[in-house]
Amino acid sequence: MPDESPSAYAEGDVWRWRCTDPRTGQQRDSVSPYASEPAAITAGRSTLANATQLLSRRR
Repeated sequence: MPDESPSAYAEGDVWRWRCTDPRTGQQRDSVSPYASEPAAITAGRSTLANATQLLSRRR
């Protein structure tokens, strides 16, 4: 998994962020319906496991 420097924005119920792959220089959009809070994005790589922990802490 490449290191990513995301710039995040909310779009409806999901977070989208533009990532640049440092090896290829290509940009791509990532979408995460699990990362419903900016904290999950600012962590850098928002994995499903991290987002699941974040959401379960809110309940």
